[in-house]
Amino acid sequence: MSTTSTSTASMPYPSLDIASHEFTERFKGSVSDAETAPEIKLMIAVMRDSLRCLEKYRGKSDPQDRRRFQTEADWVLSDDKNGLYDFARVCESLDLEPGAVRSLLCLTNAPARQSARRLAA
Repeated sequence: MSTTSTSTASMPYPSLDIASHEFTERFKGSVSDAETAPEIKLMIAVMRDSLRCLEKYRGKSDPQDRRRFQTEADWVLSDDKNGLYDFARVCESLDLEPGAVRSLLCLTNAPARQSARRLAA
C-alpha cells in the first residue's frame, strides 16, 4: 500500500457502519431479554464497544487515539480462544463467523494487520 498525503481520518469506512448496524440489528433485543445469559449480554456489550472504538478511532492522528484503535484491531485480529472474552470465543458464542466480521471491518489476514497498524499510525 502506498503512502499518500490523504488523511485516513477523512476517508469513509462504510463497512464499519454496516458491521455496527448489522450487529445492532441482530442483537438489539438480546441485551434486554431476561432469557439471555448474563455472559452473553456481556459479550454483546464487549463486541459493541469494540465496533464503536474501531469506528471512532480509525484514522485519527492523536497517538492515544491510534493506540486505542490498534488495541481493538489487535483484539479483532487475534485467533486466541483461551479467555472467555477473546474475539474468536465471543464470535463463537454469538454465532458469528470471525472471518466475516473481520472482512466487514476491513481487518483480515497479515496484510490487513499491517494496514491496521498504518491506519493507527
